[in-house]
Amino acid sequence: MKGWAKRILGRATARDLNRKRNEYNRLLVQAYSGTDPVFDLAKVESTRRDGLRSEFIESGQQTFTLAPEFTRDGGHLNEAGRRIAAEHLLLALAKL
Repeated sequence: MKGWAKRILGRATARDLNRKRNEYNRLLVQAYSGTDPVFDLAKVESTRRDGLRSEFIESGQQTFTLAPEFTRDGGHLNEAGRRIAAEHLLLALAKL
C-alpha cells in the first residue's frame, strides 16, 4: 500500500531505491574489479545463509535486496548481519 501511494505521489519507493543502489554497486564493481581490491558489501548483505541471494524481479530486471535474516527494519544490519559482514571483510583483508 505504501509503495502504491508513493508511486501515485511521484516519490521513490523502496524498490526504486534498491534498483538505484544495485546499479551503483554494479558500476563500482565493474570499474574496479581486476585493477583494485573490491569488497562487495552489497553482495554479502544480499547473500542468505543458504547461499541464495535475496532479490526481486520486476519488468525482467533482477534487483538484489538486504537478506531478511540480516535485518529487523529492512534497511539496517542486525547483529547477525553485522557479524557476517565483518567476517567477510576480515577474510577479504586477509587475502590482500
